[in-house]
Amino acid sequence: MTIHFLASHEESAQALYVQRCFLQQQPLVDASMLAGLEQRLFIHLHVLAHRPQTSANPTDEGETFVCLASQLLSRDRQRRLAGYEQAVTCLAEGGAVQQGAFQALALVSIPAEGQQLLELYRETPHLRALLFQLWQEQSYAVPAALTSAAELRGLDPHLQVAALQYASRQAGSGLDLFAPYLQGWQGDSRPAATSGLILAAALWGARLHGDRTTDKHLWRCIETESEPEAFYQLLRLGAMTAEPKLVEVIRHYAAKHPERAAELLALHGTREAIDALLSLTPQLKDPALSAQIWRWVSGTDLQVSPHLQLVTEQTGADRQNGPTVWWNKHRDRLAVGQRLLMGRQLDIPWVRQQCLNWAGRFSHHLLDLLAYLQGAPVGISANVLQVKRQHHLAQEAPQRVRQEAR
Repeated sequence: MTIHFLASHEESAQALYVQRCFLQQQPLVDASMLAGLEQRLFIHLHVLAHRPQTSANPTDEGETFVCLASQLLSRDRQRRLAGYEQAVTCLAEGGAVQQGAFQALALVSIPAEGQQLLELYRETPHLRALLFQLWQEQSYAVPAALTSAAELRGLDPHLQVAALQYASRQAGSGLDLFAPYLQGWQGDSRPAATSGLILAAALWGARLHGDRTTDKHLWRCIETESEPEAFYQLLRLGAMTAEPKLVEVIRHYAAKHPERAAELLALHGTREAIDALLSLTPQLKDPALSAQIWRWVSGTDLQVSPHLQLVTEQTGADRQNGPTVWWNKHRDRLAVGQRLLMGRQLDIPWVRQQCLNWAGRFSHHLLDLLAYLQGAPVGISANVLQVKRQHHLAQEAPQRVRQEAR
């Protein structure tokens, strides 16, 4: 089949892919806008799926993604299989090519061909953590043996974390996978020589699969953790649960990490947390990020002043449309213990609606918040195509209602 303007389709597809990657890293992105971009991207990919051959050796991430995704979308089974084999090879190469292959397999999955990735898992130990991340994106059900506690204990800590994070988001995972990681507590002391990242993943998985006694263990982990990324992940779990004592801890954390602390306070969403966020806002260096954090809280576009700008330098409009005035008007409407999200008291239907409305980096928080509130995995990654997210959440809501009615 002759494809007119082939180079134009390739260039457009690569440009749209790069734009999608950029938007996925922004705090809040309108989901309908991203859905439109993804639709245009896949129009080009479907056209390119009809070309007789593709680049044998793509060299950068965008080129790799377009090369592989267009093959995986082909109607010709042999061409799909060839694309799948090439994607597996690119995964093993590392670098930008690996990332392009990862995204192609994540967004254009072929469930029937998952056996090749299982073989890659067995043959290539250094890729195992990456493969669990890929299976999480695909919502692919791996053999239970790969995520058994007996299989994982003693393996590379990064692999254990990836496997636990994968399992925590699978509805079929049992509490018995996570429980062994939480055994061995001596009074209030955490298990010795256990990574904080492993404990954070195990605590999250246990919480989503029926254990309602994890709060004390989480707090003890926060008190004793020294590794920076593990400490952040534990704080994030605490903010997800709106642990009251955590607000003061996040205040101290803000001395070195003001932007991350601001996100955590917004996620916490209680009156005390938003008070702390208001005090922290003048220290934030990025006004655009500050505005998005306050959008998470208020649901509106507030005028956030640049870094440490004096109040006397602000215009009257800035002061009237800023966080201080807005919060002063709404603070007393939020009772102690209640949480705020997008200008309304947080509950499951409202959080689910925001998962439909918003993409971007903060949508990871939204989907995890929904999982926490309903006490079960949502079953979808924040990185999937918007059309898949919309369909999944639309199907998931009535199923959840039927289950709760039984």
